[in-house]
Amino acid sequence: MIGRRSFLGLGIAALALPGCVTTKPTTSGAVLLMHGKQGMPQFEGLQRVRGEIQGQGLRCETNEMPWSRTRYLDGSLEGAFDEIDAALAGFRRVGSTRMFLAGHSIGAAVAVAYAVHRGGIEGISMIAPGHLPKVYYEATAIPLNARVKAAIDKARAMRATGQGSGISEFADNNQMTALSPRMSADDYLSWFDPEGKLEVESNMSKVTCPVQWVIGTRDILFASSRARYFDRLPVNPRHEFLQVEGDHVGTLAMAASQVGTFFKRLV
Repeated sequence: MIGRRSFLGLGIAALALPGCVTTKPTTSGAVLLMHGKQGMPQFEGLQRVRGEIQGQGLRCETNEMPWSRTRYLDGSLEGAFDEIDAALAGFRRVGSTRMFLAGHSIGAAVAVAYAVHRGGIEGISMIAPGHLPKVYYEATAIPLNARVKAAIDKARAMRATGQGSGISEFADNNQMTALSPRMSADDYLSWFDPEGKLEVESNMSKVTCPVQWVIGTRDILFASSRARYFDRLPVNPRHEFLQVEGDHVGTLAMAASQVGTFFKRLV
C-alpha cells in the first residue's frame, strides 16, 4: 500500500536495475511478487526484492495487478485471483513446479487470501502487509476509516436491495490518503468487506503453507503486527517473523535479501 507522499517520493523507478537481471533458474520454484496499492511492478524496492529472489535460483515475475496506479481498482478480488491463476500457469508452462507468492501491502493481503481460498501455494512472503478491512471498519476514531466504514455500509445496503451491480463512488484509506474508487457495490465489497475473503486477520488462521511476515519498525501496523496477525498462524517451524528498520515502503529494500533466502529455504 503506497500513500501519495510515499509514491511521489519514489519518483519513476528505472525499469532495469543492476540487481534485477533475469538469471536462469536453478530450482523448480517460482514466485509471483505483487506490488502494493497504487504501486507498479517497476518500483525500485519491489525490483530489489525480485533481484534477490532470482539470485537464489527461483523464477520471479512482478506483474501489474488490479490495484496498481493505472488500474486501481479494476474489477473484483475474484478477478485478481484469476490473474494469479494465469501467472502461475505461465510458470508451469516453462517448467516450474513449486508455486510461491510474495506481496507488498495489499499484495501481501491478496497473497494469503489466494493461498487460503484457491490453494496450491507452498510459501508466502508478506512484506509490510496492508489493506485491513476490519481495521477500516472498527477503528473509526480515524476519520478516513470512518469514511470507509460508511462506504462499506452503503455497498452492503445496495446489495441488500438488489443493487449490487450498481456503480457508485466508495472510499478507501491508503496509508492515510483518501481515495474514492468508482465501481460496483459487489466489486467494492469483494475488496473491503470485513467479513470477506480479503480480511488478513481471519485468513492467517487458515493458511497451511509457511509464511514470512515482514514488518518495519516505522510501519503503522508495527505495534499490532505479531499479536493480532502473525500469532494466529497454525504452528509451523518454517514460519518466520522478520522485523527491519524502515517505514511501510522502505521495508521492501531493507528486507529484500531475507525474502530471497526465505524462498531458497523452501525449495
